Amino acid sequence: MSCSFNVKKGKITNLKYYDGYFDCSGKRLTSLEGCPKEINGAFECNCNKLINLKGCPKKIKGAFDCSENQLTNLEGCPEKVEGYFTCSENQLTSLKGCPKEIKGNFDCSDNQLTNLEGCPEKVEGTFDCSDNPLLVDISDFPSQCQNIMIRCCPKIAKFSEKFEKTLEFLFPTQCVRQMIKEQSFYEVINEDEISITVRLKTIGEKLLDDL
Repeated sequence: MSCSFNVKKGKITNLKYYDGYFDCSGKRLTSLEGCPKEINGAFECNCNKLINLKGCPKKIKGAFDCSENQLTNLEGCPEKVEGYFTCSENQLTSLKGCPKEIKGNFDCSDNQLTNLEGCPEKVEGTFDCSDNPLLVDISDFPSQCQNIMIRCCPKIAKFSEKFEKTLEFLFPTQCVRQMIKEQSFYEVINEDEISITVRLKTIGEKLLDDL
């Protein structure tokens, strides 16, 4: 099942909603007003000209993709997403407004973020904030996620207990304590084109062997 709709002057009009996958990507949309409040499937509005998410569905029983638009914030985004969430390749300066929990990967890469304030508290997949060249502060890192991707973020300098707890979720506690003591992850995060997940696992295994 899918959805059928008309686009007039960059807006959705005369919407007819059906349960299932809703794809309005690549339609030169400037607004999501007129969308249903709930989607029983995935929702894709990527590759448009959206500057905000007003009118976006509140509940999505699948993945959510608003990448490749002109968004500067996530205000108005879904309150609940039961799949992956990608807002990459926008002009985001803030993650405020996104759901507290993501049941899949969360991708906010390739934006203009300086911090992670407002990001999900729990990500049941990979958290990717790579390619944010202005990112300095990751104090508001998710308290739980399955994997971490941080590459091409050379300015990161501020961490927090939340980030350390995330490491503890990924690695044995004694190994994390050694990482923190030796500040092993600082160098990794500031190393371009390298996945922090892979490097941390390598460092973790080595430090664990040395304990």
